[in-house]
Amino acid sequence: SMYDLTALQAKRMREAPHPEPPQEPEPILAPTPTPRLRAPLPEEPFRLAGQPLLTSIFNEQVVSVFRDPESFARFGIHFPSNILLHGRPGCGKTVAADRLATYLGLPRFDLSSALVGSPYIHESARKIGELFQRAQRQAPSVVIIDEMEAFLSKRSQGAMPVEGHHLEETAEFLRILGDTARMRVLVIGITNLLGVVDPAVKRAGRFDTVVEVGMPDEAAVMEVLEEELGPYSDEDLTPTAARLAGHPFAEVDLLVRRAKWHAALAKKLRIDAEDLGAALRQVEERRQAAG
Repeated sequence: SMYDLTALQAKRMREAPHPEPPQEPEPILAPTPTPRLRAPLPEEPFRLAGQPLLTSIFNEQVVSVFRDPESFARFGIHFPSNILLHGRPGCGKTVAADRLATYLGLPRFDLSSALVGSPYIHESARKIGELFQRAQRQAPSVVIIDEMEAFLSKRSQGAMPVEGHHLEETAEFLRILGDTARMRVLVIGITNLLGVVDPAVKRAGRFDTVVEVGMPDEAAVMEVLEEELGPYSDEDLTPTAARLAGHPFAEVDLLVRRAKWHAALAKKLRIDAEDLGAALRQVEERRQAAG
């Protein structure tokens, strides 16, 4: 009968297993305690040879908050704000971010288009979210985003259509960047092409500090050479600094490595003019070969 059929259906529904409720995603936010470090900061102040502006900004905006957290917490400042570095390739942006992370002794996470890029829909946004969740679980921590322009470019490119997965990646970043202080995750963004990066990414609240990093002048090169080669050489480094001024810090680092190599190969006790000259020729030849 109809009654028996209805009763049977009701009985089967009562006996059927109930589906598990959907799992809530892991929250991306957490309360923000005072930003304690796992180990005390080094007693010596943070310093970047040849980069006085970045040295000052990193000390004021980041190191000071960790060194004296109570003074900042008194005014509701519990964590440093994010920093965006931009400038020509080779000006020392990535090295500066690396050295700050090392000085702070925090867990470090690197994010680039090569790490999060995927041809599958939603996959890149998922990877971005997972990386920040890992950073949050180990907070306080540092996330260094290199070559931001590769995957955080403007969402509107005139008449050119923008792919959906690119919009989704940018939206995921915008969701996270405004809350990184609450997550106790310091983000250092790096780009060679600031004008290409989506304007919403660069806004205050996401990156409070935006710094242009220029090529080193003669004084900056000299400071690096004195720090890196001074202990090993009695030569006047001024002519070498003059030849490298205006060129990338990467060339200065290369000269330092080659000069030490030449001296070691010749079994010398000190780096002399011959070693400096050979190293400088190699740097300039490499520059010409690279165009």
